[in-house]
Amino acid sequence: MFKKVSIIILSIFIIFFAAALAIPVFFKKEIDAKIKSTINKSVNAKVDFKDLDLSLISSFPNLGIKINDLTIIGIDSFVKDTLANVKQLQLNVNLLSVVKGETYQIKSVNLSQPNIFAHVLKNGKANWDIIKTDSASGSGDTSKTAFKVALQKYTIENGKIVYDDASLGFFMGLENLNHTGKGDFTQDLFTLKTQSDVEKLTVKYGGIPYLNKVKLDAELPIDIDMKNMKFTFAENKIKLNKLILSAIGYLAMPNDKDMVMDFKFDAKQSEL
Repeated sequence: MFKKVSIIILSIFIIFFAAALAIPVFFKKEIDAKIKSTINKSVNAKVDFKDLDLSLISSFPNLGIKINDLTIIGIDSFVKDTLANVKQLQLNVNLLSVVKGETYQIKSVNLSQPNIFAHVLKNGKANWDIIKTDSASGSGDTSKTAFKVALQKYTIENGKIVYDDASLGFFMGLENLNHTGKGDFTQDLFTLKTQSDVEKLTVKYGGIPYLNKVKLDAELPIDIDMKNMKFTFAENKIKLNKLILSAIGYLAMPNDKDMVMDFKFDAKQSEL
């Protein structure tokens, strides 16, 4: 009896293992085509990537999609800007949504060695504003897309991010950024638990450097109200070099033009 049960279990394992190897092969061309089609229909930018890998074993029960050497280059006013250069972008997608051939549900996102340059001109035009409007895309419903965000986790590994806003005279640079965020983005009300580690943080405003290559460590839970676009900081800890701070308050965007905020910063330790 033990021998029969062992053979059955082994057979089931072999079937699942074979399926794990076969499914990515069957769906690779289809997913590759959908990604390129979705990108070309959705953005005003030059988007390219070297290749695409699929895996079911490392990401089970989700299907892992790895996009290697992804680049996003601007056009028109930002033709010289490389908005993003990502060594590897990994998406974990709900396997059942892939098998059904419907909208693919993205469960988690990982950016490995991303180099991101966010640039705002003096007239307020931003280089990341690349999503096509309804008229440009020729579609009356922008909600019809091959991918749907059902995000529960995202990570950034060894990233470099620069935000240069000429309209405000504001600059922020983050070098060697490692960041993790966990939360159920399918809900209207949820808590996003974030953890960040930045080796060098630089902040300038009006040409004056307020932070110059400061090390940042932060544990920052954020209570998010998606309907009212309100983000409230829960109990948190922010460390700038040796200075330990806590931020209490909220940021809200009630409409497209206004931003409302109320923050209070406390020093947890003040031996200076």
